Amino acid sequence: PWDDPSKFLSTNREDAPDYRRSICPCPMDEALTAKIRDAATKAHKALRCRDFSIFDFRVDPQGEVYMLECQPVCSFARQSPLMAMASKTDTPSLQHPTLYHAMMRRAAARRPAPYDADRILGMK
Repeated sequence: PWDDPSKFLSTNREDAPDYRRSICPCPMDEALTAKIRDAATKAHKALRCRDFSIFDFRVDPQGEVYMLECQPVCSFARQSPLMAMASKTDTPSLQHPTLYHAMMRRAAARRPAPYDADRILGMK
C-alpha cells in the first residue's frame, strides 16, 4: 500500500494527476499571504521557537486559515522540506547552503547561560 501514490494526498511523481501535485510556492494573493505570515509569526513566538520553524496550514474556501502542525526542528538534508522550499526561492540568502550556514552562525552566536541551580531541564 505504501508504494501506491493514490493513497497519499500529494505527490510529485510524474504520473500523478494534477490534483495530487504539491505546488511550491503556492499561489496566494497579498491578503492571504499576510494572514498566514501573521499566524505563523504569532505561533512561532507563542511556542518560543528560535531561528526557524515550519508550519503546516490549510485554508478553507472562505479564506480561514487553520494551523495543522508546527515543526520547530528540521533536517537540513537536501531532501528535507526546509531545503525543498529553499530550492524554490530566487532569494540567494534562503538557498542551500547559505541558509544552513546562516542558521549555524545564529546558533553559535548564542552564549550558553551560566549554571543556575534553580533551573530544571533548562526551564525556570
